[in-house]
Amino acid sequence: MNIRIAVLFAAFALAAANPALSFSMLTKDGAWHEKITREALATTLQKDTLGQLAGSRGALGATGAPDIDAPFKDAAHCDNADAFSAAGYPQTAVEARAMLDACRKYAFDRIEDAVRDLAALVTKEGKVVSSQFPSLVSCTFAGDVRGRAKCNVLQNLGKAMHAAQDFYSHANWVDQPAVGGATAQNPPGLGQNGAAPYFAAPAAAFPAGLISGCFDLKSAQSKLSGDAAETKGCNYKGGLRIKHAFLNKDDPATPRAAIGGNFERARTAAVEDTRGKWVWFEMRVREVYPGKRGAVMICAMKTDKAGTCDY
Repeated sequence: MNIRIAVLFAAFALAAANPALSFSMLTKDGAWHEKITREALATTLQKDTLGQLAGSRGALGATGAPDIDAPFKDAAHCDNADAFSAAGYPQTAVEARAMLDACRKYAFDRIEDAVRDLAALVTKEGKVVSSQFPSLVSCTFAGDVRGRAKCNVLQNLGKAMHAAQDFYSHANWVDQPAVGGATAQNPPGLGQNGAAPYFAAPAAAFPAGLISGCFDLKSAQSKLSGDAAETKGCNYKGGLRIKHAFLNKDDPATPRAAIGGNFERARTAAVEDTRGKWVWFEMRVREVYPGKRGAVMICAMKTDKAGTCDY
């Protein structure tokens, strides 16, 4: 996403007054990853836990952290899954699908990591280990370091939710293109509403025509703007590739977001899918830890105080 390098430098330089716009934690209009996560889980998680997962002004949440910790990882952001019918286009539809499949796998693998991390949070007898629960000291997500068990679970859930949210911002699932024929600068869209069945389960069917934009961070050595960052890696001998800048709906002001309600459909779908990822997480917890232990684990992940779930 075009914010990742800007966020990387701005966050560590403490100079994030007005970075480029994105579904990220530092934007002019607000933190879209934070907003989406809060809307999705406002009635599921208690205040402090939701704040640690979603983030808040001045505090990096687990859902925003991949923009700092994994800015070069395509699978963490559903990038570089572009394909087009132009002669000589450098990536086939099969190769593009593989990139999106990798992003979906990344999201569900992180949920599995979160489920495994729960083993250290609740004993086999169903007691919350208070030392593995954040209290006066909040979780720290920047740097992708491991800490207390609940923080590790939130960190992995944040990665999964970030990838899911970026899928709707970066892919063409919800998109209406501009009037006119399909070109690299006006890619076709699928015009769908709501969460994609494809991204709702690890092996769901792939919808024909689904793509995302080309974004080559390796070529962005000296420029932070979205277009400049993509210039070298997203051109080819026959012309221009479908770039991230032509497809992303990271903010209402991007060209693609402003067409036909694309941004609102992307945001709404991201909220629905984020909620769905939590539901999937709970389902897997009950499958892996049946009975009392799993119930306590789910309670511990929703509540702000460790003692609340001892019963």
